[in-house]
Formats: sequence, structure tokens, C-alpha cells
Amino acid sequence: MSVVSIEHIFISPSKFLAEEENALCKHEYLNVVVYAMAGGTIEHSQIGGNIASALKARLRGKPAAR
Repeated sequence: MSVVSIEHIFISPSKFLAEEENALCKHEYLNVVVYAMAGGTIEHSQIGGNIASALKARLRGKPAAR
């Protein structure tokens, strides 16, 4: 059995935002811990677009939520 070691990187929100602008891959900042994000796929983008389109069509003509 192999053991995977996960190293957490703790940085401030301002430092995270500054470094993320030039990062080669994107990261998520959650509770002062930085996690590398997995890349998206075309299929994933299409699913998101289909959901947004379906919601927009279903809500068309209804008053906006406040």
C-alpha cells in the first residue's frame, strides 16, 4: 500500500491573488489553503452551458429574485 503525502500551503488572500495572475495552472483558495484545480473538459463546459440555457428558458418572463 502506498501513502500519498499532501502538503498544505498557507498564504494570505492578497498573496494568493497576486500569484494566481501569473500561475501556469489555476488554484482554489479555501480556508487559507491552496489547492491545484483539475483542468476542465469540453464536455464539462457543454454540460454547464446546457444547464444555464435550460434555467434561462424556464425562468424567462419571471421577476428577478431580490
